[in-house]
Amino acid sequence: DYANAIAILYVYPFLMMILAPLILGEKGNIYAWIGVLGGFFGVLCVMRPDISNLDYNAFFILLAGLMVATQMLVNRLLGGDIDPFVISMWGSIIASFALLPLLPFVWVTLTPHQLGIVGLMACITALSQTMMIAGMSRAPVSLMAPFAYTEIIFAVIIGFLIFGSLPDITAALGMILIMGSGIFVERIRSQQLSHKENL
Repeated sequence: DYANAIAILYVYPFLMMILAPLILGEKGNIYAWIGVLGGFFGVLCVMRPDISNLDYNAFFILLAGLMVATQMLVNRLLGGDIDPFVISMWGSIIASFALLPLLPFVWVTLTPHQLGIVGLMACITALSQTMMIAGMSRAPVSLMAPFAYTEIIFAVIIGFLIFGSLPDITAALGMILIMGSGIFVERIRSQQLSHKENL
């Protein structure tokens, strides 16, 4: 189900930490791993997946997580030399052509209202993708990975604004854990930078 899928997909910050030394030559530290683990446990509290209900489709979700992690690392690799807008544009073009063969099987004629919503989503996605690439090009993976979990928090907020659904106490604690993990990593990094400047 959806909760299982999201919980599996969000292994990608772990995969980013594992692949960063191979692709970027960046090594994470123990604090970054604590932040990633804390964020992941927060996701589990929010989503509460039913692990006993997994099937072979979970492999495809895991593969999607690997692709997201690889994409983010490649974005960081290219981000220092190429404008983030250009990377985002080419990524969108490649994805569009890759998915084009599937279009006849899933095409549904949209109403003008639906077309407007799709256009708005495209603009928001393009902006968020460009900002993500810009962030990845300026900060190490060990700092960025734990913040990937904030997507869950915003998903809950949007769910409340649109559908009026409020998280229960366990989900709220999970959101606090996600935010706390990101703040923890940033605080440790700030202290380390301050210590280096004082030396």
